[in-house]
Amino acid sequence: MEEEIRGCFLTVTVISYNSELFISETLKSIAEQSSKDIQIILSDDASIDNTVDILKNWKKLHENSFYEILLLQSKVNKGVIENFSRTFEKAKGLWLKAIAGDDLFYTDAIKSMRIDAKTCLETSVIIGKAKVFGHESKENAIIPREKLVKNLNTINQFKKYIYEGYTFPGVSFLIKTELLREIDVFKHAKGKVEDIPFQLELLTKGYLFKISDHIYVKYRKHINNVSRKNEDEILSKVYLDYQKILLKYAFKDFKIVYVMNTFWNLCLGKLIFLFGNKGSFCLIIYKIKMKLQPKRFFNMISRVYRTN
Repeated sequence: MEEEIRGCFLTVTVISYNSELFISETLKSIAEQSSKDIQIILSDDASIDNTVDILKNWKKLHENSFYEILLLQSKVNKGVIENFSRTFEKAKGLWLKAIAGDDLFYTDAIKSMRIDAKTCLETSVIIGKAKVFGHESKENAIIPREKLVKNLNTINQFKKYIYEGYTFPGVSFLIKTELLREIDVFKHAKGKVEDIPFQLELLTKGYLFKISDHIYVKYRKHINNVSRKNEDEILSKVYLDYQKILLKYAFKDFKIVYVMNTFWNLCLGKLIFLFGNKGSFCLIIYKIKMKLQPKRFFNMISRVYRTN
């Protein structure tokens, strides 16, 4: 058991919806790191399977192991953003760590979070690493990839990373609770895309991210992941919403290259969906989309300019 300290260091929010297949594993990974200065908020979005029963039984069994355990239940399914956001006012921890009902805490994750919180005293947003499991082609991959993020030091560099099409796994964020109450982090969220607007809104408000060397979670890849596409599909179902959000923030930042690039991706993406998002013709459109992206042209011009 973690060394107990006064007050409430961390609020762990468990976001669930029809998670009966995996939620017991998630809860077990939390119970293994029990501490009297950890608050647990179990937030269920009107599950129609056995998820709520599992949550209730776990709460009853472990109530004396933590600072507090709360169970929030929706009568109507309202989506992951609403399910997560309603936990902010209930949170008592200095820091907040969200975890989905199908992911797991990594061994000694909370111990690592304590170390990072003490090390990064001037930081309000810390990004831990996530270890992918449950998907054969990416088994044991660590995200975000070290070689891609090791030189990110400014807000503009973090934004460019996102505009270039990369993202940080939402499950890896450790964030000051007060910040979540002060800022509408999902202000420009669209559909089922919440990670990108969450990250861009924080950066837009001037909060620089600190990337940790520690692994916080084991991130489960499975068939029901929102960003996952079927084998015969060209683009994921959330692709258009994702591009619309990037376009909005690129406009706000007056990043002309990325405005043009996301507009190009959005137009060609719509064309792909218009023709069914599968088959050889859609694949040709996709290849054209990738080959003729405006940012590729501007990057080429920039390299020529620097060479001369």
